[in-house]
Amino acid sequence: MDAVRLVLRQLGGALQLRRLMETRLAEERTMAEQERMRMLGMVSASLVHEVKNPLSSIKVLAETVGEELSAVDPDSEQAEDLGLIVDQIDRLNWWRPRSSALPERPNNRCRTTRSISVNS
Repeated sequence: MDAVRLVLRQLGGALQLRRLMETRLAEERTMAEQERMRMLGMVSASLVHEVKNPLSSIKVLAETVGEELSAVDPDSEQAEDLGLIVDQIDRLNWWRPRSSALPERPNNRCRTTRSISVNS
């Protein structure tokens, strides 16, 4: 009878050890997933920074040149093309976070693109 009690105690201890190991394994998996998500967030933020800065400069330049061209010739095709560039940059920047709210897409103006001919 003592042997049975001893086996039952060892079995109980083994089951408790198994539960502890499963719990620890689940916690380690959760921590590893959190670390992967943290790293993904860091890479994403870095990528956004590297893309956003040049796009902002291009947008400002396109707006400035477009305004100057429109002042000289209101029907300038080049000014319209620069407007398309600005619209596409705005489209690329739609998801930029604004405070803690979910990002919203801007109301994009629908523009038609003209065919571009290349002079030889």
